[in-house]
Amino acid sequence: MKIFYPVSFATKMYNLCYHQMPKRGIDMEWITVKEAGELWGMTPRRAQFLCANGKVNGAQKLGNIWVVPKGTPKPIDGRTKAAKEQKHQS
Repeated sequence: MKIFYPVSFATKMYNLCYHQMPKRGIDMEWITVKEAGELWGMTPRRAQFLCANGKVNGAQKLGNIWVVPKGTPKPIDGRTKAAKEQKHQS
């Protein structure tokens, strides 16, 4: 009989960042969407939404966790006037 031991979120992130990602040829520092949301001044759910819609460069989904390269700039909010002006310029 197999015994199930619950694994903490921190343990999952450690395993992803230091064991699985280098094996996939990915060698850089990563942060979770929760940490990215705190840096960017938004909720983690909003950061997940931006990742899922391809607005964050380099974001990857590993299992059920979104990770973002460390140092990625905050994506421009498409609902603002500045974003609409930038869209018209390009």
